[in-house]
Amino acid sequence: MVDFQSRVENLRIEDLETFASADGTRTVSRLRLTGTNNGMMGLPADGRPFTLTANSILACREDGKILQNWVERNIERSTAHSPTSRDVGPKYGREGRVMTAG
Repeated sequence: MVDFQSRVENLRIEDLETFASADGTRTVSRLRLTGTNNGMMGLPADGRPFTLTANSILACREDGKILQNWVERNIERSTAHSPTSRDVGPKYGREGRVMTAG
C-alpha cells in the first residue's frame, strides 16, 4: 500500500460498505479510491484522474490484530487507463492479493 500511495496524488479512500462476522474475525469492505495517477500499479505517470473500486477482506485475531488481508481491485473502471487484453494480470491488479501481517 505504501508504494501505491507514493504513486498517487490527492488519494481519497471512501468506505462504501463494511460488514463484519458475528465473532469479529472477518471484515469485508467495499471501497472507492480516487486520485491522480503518478505511475500507480505499473502504469505510465500521466497525471490523469482515476476512480478505482476495491473489495478487501480482513482476517483478524480476537485482539483486533490483522492476520491477513485479501484485496481485489477493479481498474477497468479507471479513467486513468483502459486495459487491453494484454494488460490483464498481476501488474494491473486483477489478482486477489494476499498480504500477511508479521
